[in-house]
Amino acid sequence: FCQNVRGLRTKPECFFTNITVSNYSIVCLTKTWLCPSASSSDYFPPGFDVYRHDRDFSSRARVGGGVSVAVNRQHTARRREDWERFPESLWVKIECSWRERILIGLFYLPPQTTPDDFQRCLADIENTMNDSQASNILIFGDFNAPGINWTQFNVLTDNFYWKQKCNYLLNFTSFLDLRQHNNILNDQGNALDLGFSNMDGIRVARSKLPMVPEDRYHPALDVVLSVSDPAVLSPSNGFPHTHRISIQRGTTLECITICRVLTGLLS
Repeated sequence: FCQNVRGLRTKPECFFTNITVSNYSIVCLTKTWLCPSASSSDYFPPGFDVYRHDRDFSSRARVGGGVSVAVNRQHTARRREDWERFPESLWVKIECSWRERILIGLFYLPPQTTPDDFQRCLADIENTMNDSQASNILIFGDFNAPGINWTQFNVLTDNFYWKQKCNYLLNFTSFLDLRQHNNILNDQGNALDLGFSNMDGIRVARSKLPMVPEDRYHPALDVVLSVSDPAVLSPSNGFPHTHRISIQRGTTLECITICRVLTGLLS
């Protein structure tokens, strides 16, 4: 599940209630506005490993920002802080119950991020992808880069400041052979919350059950990832068995909920 929550400090009861009745395996949140004194147990029930990168208010004056990834303990997860070279970023390696390994990156880039810093963040992501040698990568986040038509893969804005960032994103996507999967637009016709991956079988839809009330600029997103396991064959026809990973919502016998990003994606 992916959502930009625009602050959790005033919404613990609402969030806790919704996450408790959900079946999510992975929950990704951006713009949490949390500080180190806030306990994750106020927001998540037992059974989740919660990883947070709160904003450092001593170096960044304005309140806000922050990202969080929560992983159900049915999966083995490990945070890689050594790869988090950019403020408000998270990298988590997840070993799913059927032995598939997925590397998840989550980012929040404020609107005032300069084009140079924006480009440096994308370069850091590229370096991490190379260092990790991961074959399955999911990158989510609020990149605050309006003005891209992802269907046509071109830049629509004439604003020089935004245009630079948009071109950096398109080049990043093309060079690393990634695909941006979120085409759900906000009220202004933009997709600020993006989801990149080198995997096929990803489907993104607007969530019918946000964790907190939606912001008009950030629709909550359901993401379903289908992964074929070559080690498990169907007894009837011998074809590879497919696991459906719902990153926002849903679990059947073979559907594992993976993620809801309050700025961003998977359910």
